[in-house]
Amino acid sequence: MSKVLGIWSDSLDHLVRLLVAFVLALPIGWNRARTERSAGFRTFPLVAMASCGLVQTAISILGPDAPSHANILQGIVIGVGFIGAGAIIRQGDITTGNATAASVWVVGIIGAAVGLVTTTSGSSSPPQISEPF
Repeated sequence: MSKVLGIWSDSLDHLVRLLVAFVLALPIGWNRARTERSAGFRTFPLVAMASCGLVQTAISILGPDAPSHANILQGIVIGVGFIGAGAIIRQGDITTGNATAASVWVVGIIGAAVGLVTTTSGSSSPPQISEPF
């Protein structure tokens, strides 16, 4: 297939992974939108796709075995956590938005996990993780 697509084979792989991240986040967003919560049908797939795209871009630029991937994942966890923290509202003794914040964070991690999946052709063994030092 890569001979047919040429230089576009990587782009097709990236688009498929973005679509998978979108599809995995869609039920969470649909459930939240159905119950009329603050973040819903648009927010969750966008967070998943953004996380997935960021990881894919880092892998494309830095290479598949770069030790700095941990820094990229750390940035995603912190950034999505910051977005989720904005959903938490405290009014007196009542705090709302905790479930929204946790859901946004989980969807961001789902997207990052989809972006990190490596395709190993012809190998049934899982990819090996090398030590960064």
